[in-house]
Amino acid sequence: MFLNNHPTQPGKTPFCQKQAGCPLAEHPGSFEQYQDTLIRQERLAALGQLAASLAHEIRNPLTSIRGFCQLLDAQLTDERCRSYLKILVHEVDRMNGLIAEFMALAQPCVPKILPLDLNELLRETLAMTDSRCFLNQIRVKVHTGKTPPVRADRDKIKQVLLNLINNAIEAMEHQEREKVLTASTEADNQAVRLIIADTGCGIPEDMLENIGRPFFSTKNTGTGLGLFICQRIAKEFGGAIYLESRAGSGTRATLSLPLTTA
Repeated sequence: MFLNNHPTQPGKTPFCQKQAGCPLAEHPGSFEQYQDTLIRQERLAALGQLAASLAHEIRNPLTSIRGFCQLLDAQLTDERCRSYLKILVHEVDRMNGLIAEFMALAQPCVPKILPLDLNELLRETLAMTDSRCFLNQIRVKVHTGKTPPVRADRDKIKQVLLNLINNAIEAMEHQEREKVLTASTEADNQAVRLIIADTGCGIPEDMLENIGRPFFSTKNTGTGLGLFICQRIAKEFGGAIYLESRAGSGTRATLSLPLTTA
């Protein structure tokens, strides 16, 4: 059973996790087994809260370490020592990024659901990645269609979009052939779709089915939490994320959000 309320697009399967808590009628076992399942879920929820608190506490010394590294960098003249400090700052930033992803997963905020123009949000988010595309010599193509507004949290959908765009950029960073990022929107009478496609390295078929699982990543320094959080956000607003990819031919990621009458 998939956790998306949006009809599956022909020929595509949303990458979603199976539901953690199901109604009693869906449990083939006894009532006692269902009770055991609920108890385990409560324990996992408590463990998640404890882990989130621990992550928050780890952030404080990391902030201090980063600050002192920057102070030392301003005082030192030895280039070798300064290069070590840069590595240290980079690793601290990577840890902070991991903690931020974990906290977003463990402590989701209450969404602010308002009418949202995906075309406007797409242009705004692409502007944030302009410099990175320029530095990596990535050509950006934008094709926006006529799309009605959807009801969703602007910041959360922006987080999803930024993640998809950054994934596309990272897939092309080190390749020598032409780098093209294509961003587009389209709509029908059921949903609005936002599509990010790249001409990057693509994802091998045997890995594609694992994309979106926590802590699975095709990147050397990836955490696997980014797309997992994105798919949960999409599901939160009745949508889904679809991936199409082939090794050596690039990837196409589609965020689909349903139209509502509300």
